[in-house]
Amino acid sequence: MQSNDKNEILLVVLVFLSLALFETQMAHAARSVSLDLPPFTLIGATTRSGLLSSPLKDRFGIPLNLVFYTPRSCPKSLQVRRVLWPLI
Repeated sequence: MQSNDKNEILLVVLVFLSLALFETQMAHAARSVSLDLPPFTLIGATTRSGLLSSPLKDRFGIPLNLVFYTPRSCPKSLQVRRVLWPLI
């Protein structure tokens, strides 16, 4: 399955809260089953956001880019965090 196909399937599920499944053992005897889904929250993470379709990206309200700590900045970040949010 292509990446765009997965994007489109996920977008339809998010919009309509329904997933259509097709069983095709033989072309002339294809059956479809529709699964109604309860409302849900989708949290996604990817390192390849360029492969997501624009409509799918637009469904997420907060696109974030994370920056990794360097070995030098990590101890300082932990120290600041400990002051702001002490462990009990």
